[in-house]
Amino acid sequence: MMTVTIAPFSKLVKNLTLTFIPLILIPIIIWLTGWHWEHTQDYQFWDFLLFIVTETGSTPYFALLTSLVLAIALSMRCQRLQHHWVIIFLSVLVLQGATQIVKSAIKYALEEPRPYMSYVVEQGVEIDTFYELPRKERAEIIAETVEDDTQTPSWLQNHWQHETGYSFPSGHTIFAVMWAMIIVGFLTREQDSKTWLFGGLITIWAGLMMISRVRLGMHFPIDLFVSTILAYLIALLFFYLLAKRDQAFSAGIERPEVPESHYRQ
Repeated sequence: MMTVTIAPFSKLVKNLTLTFIPLILIPIIIWLTGWHWEHTQDYQFWDFLLFIVTETGSTPYFALLTSLVLAIALSMRCQRLQHHWVIIFLSVLVLQGATQIVKSAIKYALEEPRPYMSYVVEQGVEIDTFYELPRKERAEIIAETVEDDTQTPSWLQNHWQHETGYSFPSGHTIFAVMWAMIIVGFLTREQDSKTWLFGGLITIWAGLMMISRVRLGMHFPIDLFVSTILAYLIALLFFYLLAKRDQAFSAGIERPEVPESHYRQ
């Protein structure tokens, strides 16, 4: 029987970094081009496709459904080593939970408004008063503000009404980038021959998620930039600790058994 070993941590760092680089380039390129969201921009069919992508990371139901599908698929793929489905699901819970907690803490500490709020303010809404209101009342204000807005598609107006929180950092970005790290990380550990196929697909999805957040007026490039770095660093720490656990487990197995006669007087 062929012996399967876990990939060295150095290889895992390399693959996670190669996943991180194209994603971190997205906000950098947006900065370099000088593009920024404006209420007067025209929305095309591809913007609606980006909206569908962004909904796969929207809480609570779509994000949970996306996580469930990806976790099941990853569990089915990771069958060569000790990556039982329970380990996969617990890892997803820890990584996604930790990043979302960090995200929420930063949001409420910095209280940065979303890009689309510039249009809402232009319509006479006081931004400080707006954020003091409960979410339901904020949604009602957004609905009243965009009621006569013929520039913004109805599906985006509805999205704004459901996303009335703060901007920095981006929860959708952290969610998607972390999933890219999870997929690439575990498949690398498995030394799966199709790591880059599945990793490439999930990275493209994460990249489109990031682009959608800027294009739809939900986030600034800096939100994407910091969120991507946070997900990358937390993933590195997690897989480092997992590698340390592997070493301790291997050392316990390989420790030679002391003969019983050694203890006899």
